Amino acid sequence: MVMKYPIKYAVLEVKEQGGYLQGYKKVILGYIASKCYVLSSAVIYSVDGTLKTSNIVFFPYNNIKNFKNSNLESDEKDTIRFNYNMTPWPVEIVVELFDTFEEAKENAEEKNNELRKNLMFNRPVIYVAKGYEELVREFESDLEVCRRYEEFIDENTTDMIITKDEIGKCKVKN
Repeated sequence: MVMKYPIKYAVLEVKEQGGYLQGYKKVILGYIASKCYVLSSAVIYSVDGTLKTSNIVFFPYNNIKNFKNSNLESDEKDTIRFNYNMTPWPVEIVVELFDTFEEAKENAEEKNNELRKNLMFNRPVIYVAKGYEELVREFESDLEVCRRYEEFIDENTTDMIITKDEIGKCKVKN
């Protein structure tokens, strides 16, 4: 199926299903820059007069487990699906869209630095007993896999041409 949605870069939150120690919740491994299809954008007005955007996007690659299980070399593009109401899934909500890989990458790195800074607070108590150095080693290992996934996605989305318009951007007027 040829998708004619606008295409932008966004920051993909790379998550993996956690086990018993994580309460079976998804665990954030890191953040990467990725191309995505923009399905909708909305402006959210705050009581203080500021504007924010909320964008519903579809990432063509969004399964780190498949990537890891394929020996870090191949993965199939995800397919957008529609339920009986024609609501698309699986989708993600992102605040920011970018026109270049570099802009998205910079934002992803900022988020990874924040994740690294809060490493001790984002882990169950049993992980803290391992010690900070071990947590950092595990985090950096996960981040390296994320970076390889980012490279893989970038190489396999060259056919997706970035839409050059103001999708998802708020223009604040004084």
